[in-house]
Amino acid sequence: MIFVRQRKKHVMRFFVFCVCASAFLIFEDHIVFSQQQETELEWRVQKLEKYVETFQPAISSLSNNLNASIQEYTKGLELSLENYSQKLQINLDERLNAINRKVAILNPYSKSYQSIETGTGIFLISVGKVEPTATGTRLQLNIGNPNYADYQDFQLKLIWGKKWVDGINTTYEQWRQSLSGAEYTFQGRLEKGKWNSVTVELSSPDGGPLDYLECELSVSSVELGFN
Repeated sequence: MIFVRQRKKHVMRFFVFCVCASAFLIFEDHIVFSQQQETELEWRVQKLEKYVETFQPAISSLSNNLNASIQEYTKGLELSLENYSQKLQINLDERLNAINRKVAILNPYSKSYQSIETGTGIFLISVGKVEPTATGTRLQLNIGNPNYADYQDFQLKLIWGKKWVDGINTTYEQWRQSLSGAEYTFQGRLEKGKWNSVTVELSSPDGGPLDYLECELSVSSVELGFN
């Protein structure tokens, strides 16, 4: 009887030992699994941190390149619009001059003539001679009167200076402002059917060349004969 009790006692102890051992093994496996999870989590965090470290410079470089491209495109667009505006302004000026014919644009070094309108008729005008002076240029102009009447007293409005060249670092408005201008009054006669010669002095404060010349003519009175 005593032997049976002792045996039961040993069996109980062995059972308790087995339960404890199993629990310990399960707890140990849980610890190992938790450590593995923690190690994997740390590895993923480190990998994410490295990605962020490389991602930020890439984003910064992309942003800088994008800003530079936008600035370059904007600059090119502004330049294109400015060139288009200047060409449009030149084209409009030329068309307006061609329509009203009140302003003749002459080449100072060409003998060709242009027609010019006034309130009393159409005349012809050309450059006869160009002579440099100490203060500028002496210009001989030939005014042709193809009409059947003599004209008395007339005025010339001249604008001159450098010729406009597209592509240089000067806008069309700046070029227009750089031109010189003056009005000349003559108390002479423009005889019918003839070329009438007049001389004017053009000043050149900056000593620049005379490449461009605008002429506008107005006449005060007309003389008609009686039959």
